[in-house]
Amino acid sequence: MATNLLDSLKGLITPDLLSKAAGMLGESEGATSKALGAVFPTVLGGLLNKAQDAGAMSKIFGLLTDKANDGSILKNVGGLLGADAKEPINALGTNFLSSLFGDKISSLAGMIGNVAGIKNTSASSILSMAGPLVMGVLGDVIKKNGLNLSGLIKFLASQKDSIIAAAPQALAGILGLGNLKSLGANLVSGAADTAKKGANWVWPLIVILAVILLLWYLLRGCGGDKPAAAIDSLAVKTGEVAQTIGGAADRLGTFFKKALPSNVELNIPEFGIENSLLKFIEDPGKMVDKTTWFNFDRLVFQTGSATLEPQSQEQLTNIVEILKAFPAVKVKIGGYTDNVGDPAANMKLSQDRAINVMNELIKGGIAADRLEAEGYGDQHPVGDNSTPEGRAMNRRIALRVTAK
Repeated sequence: MATNLLDSLKGLITPDLLSKAAGMLGESEGATSKALGAVFPTVLGGLLNKAQDAGAMSKIFGLLTDKANDGSILKNVGGLLGADAKEPINALGTNFLSSLFGDKISSLAGMIGNVAGIKNTSASSILSMAGPLVMGVLGDVIKKNGLNLSGLIKFLASQKDSIIAAAPQALAGILGLGNLKSLGANLVSGAADTAKKGANWVWPLIVILAVILLLWYLLRGCGGDKPAAAIDSLAVKTGEVAQTIGGAADRLGTFFKKALPSNVELNIPEFGIENSLLKFIEDPGKMVDKTTWFNFDRLVFQTGSATLEPQSQEQLTNIVEILKAFPAVKVKIGGYTDNVGDPAANMKLSQDRAINVMNELIKGGIAADRLEAEGYGDQHPVGDNSTPEGRAMNRRIALRVTAK
């Protein structure tokens, strides 16, 4: 089965269809194309994220093989646009997206809008169009190859690397993952019976609890009262154990040594801003644009204040060293908040925080004419402001390269 899902989906977007979609949305063809390039791996990434949930996948498989998904969508892709859209397939597409993302669809639209530089309403329309297209291609794969549910999951496993490589990095945060490599991490590689997976969660739980009890016993036997008490407190919920022990590592990945052209050696995490920024600067194929932002991941401010906590200094120093090593690079610092509180106060706070970060870089020896700072308040959310997790994602400081 040589089908590449992303190539198949991109092949559906003809120049005429792209032009029609851009005109309908009031966006440029380039921005519309960029949005489509982001939305397809986003939807497929959501599918990978559900692939270990037997109940969810059973429902999704039912949608993909629904009689309304009869192959006609691939014969008339333009029928998804505007007034030409057909209600049965659109309703099916809405159910499909809801099954993948639940109440996070608006956050996804915001993310796609940020990536492509288009209005959130336009991004939402493109997302609504992409759902049925993905369903059409997957339905076609299922029919042509006679796949059952486990066969579909095996097929998705074969596509995992290309989907993760193409998906926007912000998708990981929206899905509540440490990083995109978490997507489909335990997908079956053979035609195992997926229905059995519904009970497979029991064994990891038993193993975790057994390890906790063993550690408690050993520490208790060695007179380790305080460590034992700490383990007991973690054992209230198994999920809390995993989150507490592995949360930071999952989010940032493994730390490693990176030598700069200036001969300075940094100790940076695999998925941190420093590594992402260096890859962008060092890759001649990565062009400067107004939509590629890198989020700081280890800056800490005092609550409700623009004052940086001391633990922020390590990352600020790393950024200073990177800018010193690449003297042609100029950057802009952006400050963002959630939507809680007064919008004007949020705007001021975001501006003050962005300026303070810029000033720290200047203190480190970076010329002021290489730096800009701007606060955006609660504009450009990347998370759902109706949830604590989404609001935390929206409270951020980001960096964009303006010249290199």
